[in-house]
Amino acid sequence: MVGMPVFADQRDVLVRLQQRGVARGVDKMDDSQHIYTAIVDVLTNISYRENAQKLSRILRHHPQKPLDHALWLVEHVADTQGAPHLKFSARHLNFFQFFGLDVLVFVVVVVLLLRRLLRVVWSSAGRVLGALVPRAKMKQS
Repeated sequence: MVGMPVFADQRDVLVRLQQRGVARGVDKMDDSQHIYTAIVDVLTNISYRENAQKLSRILRHHPQKPLDHALWLVEHVADTQGAPHLKFSARHLNFFQFFGLDVLVFVVVVVLLLRRLLRVVWSSAGRVLGALVPRAKMKQS
């Protein structure tokens, strides 16, 4: 497989495929000769085919067929009265907790308090230093 990442997570997926030895990546800005060389390499190098077949065997290795698994899952849900242990626990969170708005408000409040504290410290330091500097000039005269 020759991959050309264009958007979002495609580069990450291509890197993982290259690490498994089933793909070769090209950049969308590469010239046609580089792309052609990558295609020929993948077609002629047997290791790409062998690695792809090995990965395919791994992905297809399941203890049961998909239909059997679906039937088991339906029966499991029926036997456990809706399978509450499989449900997403965040469904009990309120809107603010689900989207993390409570954490955002906390961080904003802390940042504003720190800003206020630094402003007070800075202005106090300025007043203290301002009071010391004129005295030092007077003593030199």
